[in-house]
Amino acid sequence: MTLPLHRHRLAAVGAALAGSLALGLLSAGPAAASTTAGPTSQATAGPTATGTATPSATPSATGSPTSTAPTATATAPTASPTASPTSSPATTTCGPSPTATPAPPPVDEDGPLSREEVAAQLAQAAALQAQLAATDASLAAATQQLGELGREVAAAMQAETEAEQEEQTARTERAQQLALLANLRGRLSNQRDELGAWARDAYATGGPMATYERWLDTVEHSGSTTQMGHDLALLQQVGVIDARRVQELTALATLQQVTASRAESAATRAVAARTRAAAAAKQAKKLLAQQKLAIAELEVQQASVLGGDLSAQQQERLKAAVALVQASGGTTGACAGLDVSRFPNGSIPTAALCPLWGAPGHRLRADAAAAFERLSKAYAKQFGTPVCVTDSYRTLAEQVRLAAVKPRLAARPGTSNHGWGTATDLCGGIQSFGTAQHAWMLGHAPLYGFFLPSWAGPTGSKPEPWHWEFAG
Repeated sequence: MTLPLHRHRLAAVGAALAGSLALGLLSAGPAAASTTAGPTSQATAGPTATGTATPSATPSATGSPTSTAPTATATAPTASPTASPTSSPATTTCGPSPTATPAPPPVDEDGPLSREEVAAQLAQAAALQAQLAATDASLAAATQQLGELGREVAAAMQAETEAEQEEQTARTERAQQLALLANLRGRLSNQRDELGAWARDAYATGGPMATYERWLDTVEHSGSTTQMGHDLALLQQVGVIDARRVQELTALATLQQVTASRAESAATRAVAARTRAAAAAKQAKKLLAQQKLAIAELEVQQASVLGGDLSAQQQERLKAAVALVQASGGTTGACAGLDVSRFPNGSIPTAALCPLWGAPGHRLRADAAAAFERLSKAYAKQFGTPVCVTDSYRTLAEQVRLAAVKPRLAARPGTSNHGWGTATDLCGGIQSFGTAQHAWMLGHAPLYGFFLPSWAGPTGSKPEPWHWEFAG
């Protein structure tokens, strides 16, 4: 059975752009470029509808995968997004073919999108949104709902992540202040003991006062002005030493009060941050439940419009993606990793991290890597290829190198979330606001713990559609 002409058109739009309305960009304006390091390859081209026979998943010449749409018959169209570099001739290979050996992924060095690039991608997304809305209102409405929920849950996850980081910072500061306070108490106790001994000596034997009297007697009987000056200098030194003890005691007591106050303030901030994190987590959980329902509703609408067994088609695309991963030697298997909390940013050993499914050479923290595999397999059901990755865990040496090459763009070494093994830079169409791949991520990635930070969005301070972080 062959779909009528209007169904061909609807299949192309619905498959390639399912989730494109998740952008919700008709009311969003472009943002100015700012700072950080971005991927080498940035795509601006959107999907185009063409005819095809069966679902397939093969890398295109530019390195972005060609994916097929959900179809009712073998005559359904295919959406073929391609990625054209905007700032560098380098490309990234995603989903290698069985005969190809994947090249090492490039290190991201370009900055965020410019105002013009963001505007072009937003215009493309708006055009796709209008096309989908004109084709089928119910599908457009379901996609729009999913997009709105995706933005809300991403905001909640970002708030939770930031609150947890603030809590950890506050707890670390409190521990440091308490350690300093313990040291100060020891020094203060020593100073008090010394002053106590001085007071007892003064009371029992005259102590320093007797010394002062002897020096005064010496001064009175000095035979020359030179000897008198020497004696006066010695007398003054005795007073300075005793006065310094009193001053040190006073200074230590003051510093002890300041340190105790700072420790208490840090504890208060930690409690407040924990409260905010709990509230954000509760909100995210509620929104994620709504997001699951929205995804189910969208799939119902897609199946209703496109016809056929949508689940079977998704399994076929997943099977094709798994074959690509196996052919590239990129299967990960079980990986428990290690506790990375005791390692500094950018100094996590390789053995503590886990490889990423479908992204050879890339690693993340164990829980993030496990979540990424679930996300990538869900993505493969839609597009026939694993999620394409250009950057993941970044060592401190790499952060320092990027800061030297791009001092205005790279994060300060030792502060990047890449250095914690919880951030990724993605490609294969995800690196552009105006593609179905990016829209799918906005609507689905939060279900697996990944989100696009607000600063990396189209109206954020540093538009980087490729930068996705793991919130847990």
